[in-house]
Amino acid sequence: MSNDFIAFVQSKYIYVPFFLWFGIQLFKLIYDLFTTKKFNFKRIMGAGGMPSSHSAVVCRTCNFNWKI
Repeated sequence: MSNDFIAFVQSKYIYVPFFLWFGIQLFKLIYDLFTTKKFNFKRIMGAGGMPSSHSAVVCRTCNFNWKI
């Protein structure tokens, strides 16, 4: 692997929003599992619902840029 790719992957601008997105999608899946008592795989990749993973990623990215 090239050093540029490794630096890209290790950048906080990449991995923090990714883990934030993943965490919110996981939270929505677990919440839906408890409320409906059914496993709904569409909640992992599906859009919509609260909390919004898109809004969280955009806010986190803007916050990174604000601190620069």
